[in-house]
Amino acid sequence: VLASVAFLFDTGRTALVCVILEALVVVLLRARDVISPPLTVTRVDLSGKVAIVTGGYSGVGKETARVLAEWNATVILACRDIERAAKMADHLHSKLSEQSSGKIIAW
Repeated sequence: VLASVAFLFDTGRTALVCVILEALVVVLLRARDVISPPLTVTRVDLSGKVAIVTGGYSGVGKETARVLAEWNATVILACRDIERAAKMADHLHSKLSEQSSGKIIAW
């Protein structure tokens, strides 16, 4: 694309630079996919497993608890404020899919 636009205006160095830049962009994009392939997460069945998650109110702890329960684990939210943990457990349990048999317990 850059090279064809450059040829309209100039047939000299500008076109050559555009062709080289296009080739470089293509190489870099392909190298990015080889060096860092897209992340894929495989669903794991954690039925019968118990996970204790600290800091389950928000952030990484909340998301960890949700995913573990989604994968059928029994998740215990180990938190200092039991009322806040109970609210979060109810909230997370309502977000689980119908296929999930995971449980979230406030402790």
